[in-house]
Amino acid sequence: MNGNIAKYGILFLPVFLGMTGCREQGHPVEFVTGKVMYKGEPLSQASVSFHPKTSNGYVAVAETKADGTFTLITAGAAKSGALAGEYHVLVTKVIAVDKNGKPIAEEAVPEQRSTRPQMEAVPADAAFQRPQMQAVIPEKYGRLDKPLLDAVVVKGKNEFLFELDDQ
Repeated sequence: MNGNIAKYGILFLPVFLGMTGCREQGHPVEFVTGKVMYKGEPLSQASVSFHPKTSNGYVAVAETKADGTFTLITAGAAKSGALAGEYHVLVTKVIAVDKNGKPIAEEAVPEQRSTRPQMEAVPADAAFQRPQMQAVIPEKYGRLDKPLLDAVVVKGKNEFLFELDDQ
């Protein structure tokens, strides 16, 4: 029985790898960069996502740098970018706050990615509680049901500027 699994596993391996995007070529993406400004200032550490307007596309994502710039990536693509097409663009930024709504320093927020218990001292009331998250920019920029920003990615290099405000 184990011999059959190995034999058939070898036969289906190329099909599986092709379905998961593990191939040299990847999706044919176009290079996309941009900058996000909020109230005239660069917006750092914000999430930017391009959602295709049609159902036959892939979401492309990025995080803005300190100067507000970003470079999109698409899962399964061999290089940075997004597929050519029309997109709704979402921008979000949240920070951790304490129970009084004051920002918590990043180093004070427990690492969420690890499932191993932390060995350092943590106050008893904070040990197993996730911090509250608060939006830094208006939540209207992160709503896919009512998108405010759009972009069209074309063949070649693409550069976008998104200027956000409170209005």
